[in-house]
Amino acid sequence: MSAPEHEIRAAAESLLGSSSSYQQRPSPSSNLGYSVNSRPDFLLPADLVTGSRQSGRMSVVRRFFCLFVTFDFLFTGLMWLVCIMLVGGNMVDTLSQEIVRYNIHTSLFDVVLAAASRFTVLLLFYGLVYINHWCIIALSTAGTCLFLIAKVYLYNWSEASQPVFHVLLILVSFVIAWGEAWFLDFRVLPQEQQAQRFLQGVLFQPIDERTDIMYMVAAGGAGGLVQSRDFVNLRHWSLRGDCYVAAAVSVTHPDAPSGDKHIRGENGASCWVIRPAAGGGGGQSEVQWLLNTNLHGWIPQSVVDTGLVAAMLDYTAHLCKHVARMAGETS
Repeated sequence: MSAPEHEIRAAAESLLGSSSSYQQRPSPSSNLGYSVNSRPDFLLPADLVTGSRQSGRMSVVRRFFCLFVTFDFLFTGLMWLVCIMLVGGNMVDTLSQEIVRYNIHTSLFDVVLAAASRFTVLLLFYGLVYINHWCIIALSTAGTCLFLIAKVYLYNWSEASQPVFHVLLILVSFVIAWGEAWFLDFRVLPQEQQAQRFLQGVLFQPIDERTDIMYMVAAGGAGGLVQSRDFVNLRHWSLRGDCYVAAAVSVTHPDAPSGDKHIRGENGASCWVIRPAAGGGGGQSEVQWLLNTNLHGWIPQSVVDTGLVAAMLDYTAHLCKHVARMAGETS
């Protein structure tokens, strides 16, 4: 080990040795937090990206839900217009019969109004208010289903000029309403909750203002050939002189036992040292990174070492881009 690496490792062991002992702390709840130890566009799963809010904006998966709701309203209106056009005759009289002289037994305009109501309510609560609960979509879907079932019984099918299209209009409205409920409850809300926990890195228990314990998950790679790894790290950071030092080491924790879903990796004393670059021009910094990790598993160590070097370079490049973007936003 070279002299700089020896100094960095000594600093890491010194930092970790001076931190509080986590075993003496009370065990917290099992609400695990997640993080990632490599570049986001490689290890971060796609559902975490689509579920996260960038700069406070709407998440991708919720934006798709809002587009789906808009599609529901527009498509229902289009199908209703097709049914109107197939009636033939004077268009003004037909619209007047459907809207002005509305009758639940002969008009399908109420199906469009139901879609408009869903559109208004769902965009209000899930687009503008940004609630994270299924109650509104449950009420919307239940109300739509009850109305459509009643519509089937009350509608005068014998007088329908194109009963096939009328049936399709009601069935499509029924299916889309359930599709909206399924997509919100099984895709939007779970992905957003998972992304929030993953990206915020919620901790097991803060030990003090500069020490914590974190559960980290790195996604698998190579098309599934490399299984994902998880780590439980004791972290400590400090400012020593003009150097910022952050150190970490693997520990065991009762709330994060090793399981079959991930291979438990192990980090030895690892450290970041960040100091002003020589010359101090342009606000540049010198970064030294000691990565001491054992991924375990069947992968040869030579392959692991090569991959870790590439991951460190990629991580550093993305970190520089992130810092530059943050500097641009604050300027």
